[in-house]
Amino acid sequence: MCLNSSFVSAIQTLHELDSEKKEVILFLNNQIENLPDYIQIVFLFATYLFDKIFIFFYFKPFQKLSLSKRVKIIVFIKKKKIFPFSLIIKFYETMIILRSVEILNEK
Repeated sequence: MCLNSSFVSAIQTLHELDSEKKEVILFLNNQIENLPDYIQIVFLFATYLFDKIFIFFYFKPFQKLSLSKRVKIIVFIKKKKIFPFSLIIKFYETMIILRSVEILNEK
């Protein structure tokens, strides 16, 4: 998923984390695959909508936006608590921070 890579780079930049991006993406993919089917379907659909909704504002999906715009969008959605996108960002943020810190502690 290219969208996972976009979330990883934006959230790592936002929180000033410097860890191996590939490992974090693999961890994210594994966590999403391990969700129960009924949650996974809803999560993937909401994430797909999150990616595509920005076509109306920037004429590009979220994953094609510049890193600075992605960071600004994440900060805005967290600040305004826009449902369900704030929940998606919380999930990604938690998983990315968790794995990034684990990787940094292993070194």
